[in-house]
Amino acid sequence: MHNNIRLLLQLVQQKSDISFLLQQGLTYTQISALFEKAVRQDWLKFYDDSFHLTDLGKQVLQEETSNKTMGHQSMWISADERFVIPQIDIDDIFLPKKKDSYFS
Repeated sequence: MHNNIRLLLQLVQQKSDISFLLQQGLTYTQISALFEKAVRQDWLKFYDDSFHLTDLGKQVLQEETSNKTMGHQSMWISADERFVIPQIDIDDIFLPKKKDSYFS
């Protein structure tokens, strides 16, 4: 299953908004396409002015999260690629540029 679809199902299950998907760099058009795909697959239904996971959607999400390729629960959330650094030697020291630091 595509990472973004899994995230969408998790967000709907938690009754969250799409701001996390926007922070991940998805556009409104891409998010709309994800919703469309999830509705077509019968994983989501729209009623009472919001989206809800169907039984099939819950089952798919449960299977995906319990899948052995997913590993431990901490692996369910994708790493933020903005903070991934290239692999370096054990003796090297990584010093980020000040403009790349969100803590300055």
